[in-house]
Amino acid sequence: MDFVFEWDETKNEAYFAKYGVDFEIAETVFRDENAKIRYDGNRSDIEDGFVIVGRSRSSETLTVHCCRQSETVIRLISARYASNNAEYNDEYFAKAIPNPYHKLLCEKVTITVWKKTLRIYQEIADKNGESVEDVMNRCIEHFGKVLEEAD
Repeated sequence: MDFVFEWDETKNEAYFAKYGVDFEIAETVFRDENAKIRYDGNRSDIEDGFVIVGRSRSSETLTVHCCRQSETVIRLISARYASNNAEYNDEYFAKAIPNPYHKLLCEKVTITVWKKTLRIYQEIADKNGESVEDVMNRCIEHFGKVLEEAD
């Protein structure tokens, strides 16, 4: 099942200006197998609102408010660094559940990578403050899109 993440671009720009977090980075929290989710009673009854706290691909811990629009669409409402969110402490997340989206978005595979190639990805990861795994996933995804467009 492929998930689509959506957001209001004007709101994204406002949150980036205020909190320094871009929603495109915030969506990567859903891939963190250690992220925690708590359903958010503050959202309207119409929306299936929840809060997820986890590490993004930039290795920052983020708090992201979202709602399920459908089976495959998640709308990001807000995002900020978890350290700036004193209201979301251990007590708040005592009722949290493990991230169910990780298994839907990620699959572990084993591949053999040349050492030279791994060093290149490690240098990029270190430079950008990301994990090697995230850099490699982004590159593979980008290359796949290029191949699709070539067909």
